[in-house]
Amino acid sequence: MRTLFRQDKAFILSSLFLLFVGSLSILDVFMDNNHQLSPMHLTGEFILIGLSFFGSAFFIYQALHHKRKSYRLNKEVSQLKIKNSDYLEQVKSFKRGLSEAIDEQFSKWEFTPSEKEVGIMIIKGLSYAEIAHARNSSERTARNQGSSLLHKAQLRNKSELMAFFLEDLLYPNT
Repeated sequence: MRTLFRQDKAFILSSLFLLFVGSLSILDVFMDNNHQLSPMHLTGEFILIGLSFFGSAFFIYQALHHKRKSYRLNKEVSQLKIKNSDYLEQVKSFKRGLSEAIDEQFSKWEFTPSEKEVGIMIIKGLSYAEIAHARNSSERTARNQGSSLLHKAQLRNKSELMAFFLEDLLYPNT
């Protein structure tokens, strides 16, 4: 964004400089009007005037083009921010719903609060060592609670626990 502003500033300054050069050339033609000028000199002056005004118009066009482009980009960024905000709100809603569904199922399985905590960590993909570290307990305690909750849920391993909740989320229409 800052680069576009610098370019616009450079285009405007260049345009003003070329307008100044073109104006000085016009003034020079009027001042030299009293003198006998060669056709070559006059042709050179008119070419300089034409190039100056053409260059100035080109730089003004570029500055306006960049301004329109900047406006479009700002508008797109605003729209993307709105879409992102909507998406994040949907994700929050989905997470709330998923958390409630998991908690409800854990209650049906009659998990203890510790088993629920371990169950959530298993679903998140943590190892028993990571669970023990996060809960400030031994790995053996984490394994025992994991085994207990798997037994209550009638599942064979951690993968089946994760699959129980994720299976319908991945491809719900198949």
